[in-house]
Amino acid sequence: IVLKLQIHCEKCDEDLKEELMKLK
Repeated sequence: IVLKLQIHCEKCDEDLKEELMKLK
């Protein structure tokens, strides 16, 4: 469960970075 959550968080971070790039 912890590992799955970690992977999910990593994907969320990537999505967040993409959103930030769009704003720039």
